[in-house]
Amino acid sequence: MARIGLEAELGEAVARPVTDSEQLARAVIVACLRRGVAEFAICPGSRDSPLILEILRSGLKSFPFVDERSASFFALGRAITLNRPVAVVTTSGTAVAELYPAVVEALYQRVPLLCLTADRPAEFRGSGAPQAIEQRGLFCLYAVESWDVSGGRVDLNRWACDGPAHLNVCFSDPLLSGPGVSMPPIDEIPVVPPKRKQKRSAMEIPHPDLVILGAIAEQDRERVLKKIAKWSCPILADAMSGLREAPALQKWMIQGGERALRAHPVRSVLRIGTVPTFRFWRDLENRPEISVWSVECHGFRGLGRDCYVLPGLDGLTFAPPTEPKRMPETDRATAQRLEEALAKHARSEPALVRSLASQIPSGARVFLGNSLPVREWNMAAAYADSRHSVWANRGANGIDGNLSTFFGWGADHDESWGIFGDLTTIYDLNAPWILPHLPGSKRRIVVLNNEGGRIFARLPGFNQIPEPFKIYTESRHSLRFGAWADFWGLPHVEWRGGPLPKLPDQVVIEAIPDNAETEQFWETMG
Repeated sequence: MARIGLEAELGEAVARPVTDSEQLARAVIVACLRRGVAEFAICPGSRDSPLILEILRSGLKSFPFVDERSASFFALGRAITLNRPVAVVTTSGTAVAELYPAVVEALYQRVPLLCLTADRPAEFRGSGAPQAIEQRGLFCLYAVESWDVSGGRVDLNRWACDGPAHLNVCFSDPLLSGPGVSMPPIDEIPVVPPKRKQKRSAMEIPHPDLVILGAIAEQDRERVLKKIAKWSCPILADAMSGLREAPALQKWMIQGGERALRAHPVRSVLRIGTVPTFRFWRDLENRPEISVWSVECHGFRGLGRDCYVLPGLDGLTFAPPTEPKRMPETDRATAQRLEEALAKHARSEPALVRSLASQIPSGARVFLGNSLPVREWNMAAAYADSRHSVWANRGANGIDGNLSTFFGWGADHDESWGIFGDLTTIYDLNAPWILPHLPGSKRRIVVLNNEGGRIFARLPGFNQIPEPFKIYTESRHSLRFGAWADFWGLPHVEWRGGPLPKLPDQVVIEAIPDNAETEQFWETMG
């Protein structure tokens, strides 16, 4: 690994030994590298300075942050796209607590996010001393592994990289040995790959009336495609499956959306991938007559009711169908009604999403914000084979940290688009901090500004509740995002539909739908 010349800046080496904290930091970083940690998102502080110096001294790939929550979601995005562990490094105190939302999301996505947190010595616990909180075991149920170390050997090998982990490191003063002390950089460390169990179903289940595809990791999509292409049963696919536009599946793809299923007899459902966005899936809670089978993806069944969880696709076979499978008769009519509604209400929010999807170049990465954007893309984006790679934070479904995750997830790619609601953007206003530290590429930040949380207007009975309640629930506002873009030095474009203008490489596109047309669209769709 390349050295970065810190010794030249610090001056001549002197015969002063490194501190215990520096030695511990080296042991910790070596353990991280041995477990396969690829990169580090570094947050500022004093207590984590031994870790920061060790990372920089050895020329490891890192990204500087000012905010721990943004850093942790960025690291989450990096771990997803690299399919390797990524660490977020923090100082002690409440800085550690800022990682909590990303840790929760990482658990439900089963992402190998490592929280590498510096701490004061154990004797400070419970003392109320500055920068001393109860960091040990802070993430409780959400970290699949947790260590609290203050010296000696550091070993992370029991971590299977099947979710987030927490390594809490107690550093004693003095933290650094001061100018003139030189340590060689860490040599290349062989990675110890985690042991993963092979999962086989080796069982027969009823031939499903419907296959629902949730998010499927990129490395698994081709294998899943080959399996389901032979099944000859209707498919409801989330864009994050990567198979929604697959030509081999279009004969059985429900293009009218879940509305086409309203009158279609469904007695059994097979879900592959993570929990999907579709309302039909949530309504299965109250449909006990429909048997539900889920191919284990992250270890979560995705419903409160009883259902069957299968360990994997390999070895899975179907009993002969009791009758030929067929597409919902309403699918073609529903798809036609959707096309007509999008054309008639061209400035509605779903129509803007359709237009965006058609103008994003083939092969680009597309990150969809939670709340309405991910649902509107699934409903309105055309089924042409665009070869977009689509992702979203659908583990815990939160809107926090979405922009930061997008920047991490798309950092290495030539062109990436993030489509977010206005409130989702407000939740992560400091995310663009990292942009000057990323490789140059095309990054389009699209803010769908419908002046509040309009998704709540879709809730049953919402229109019958008092207006003041709507104001609080929807967080209505009249904000525009030009000043925010200017603050980060980003060009800003307002767009209300039609062809997009020529865009600079990095830009904020504020998409402003006509809210009245949006309401008319939903009334048309029923």
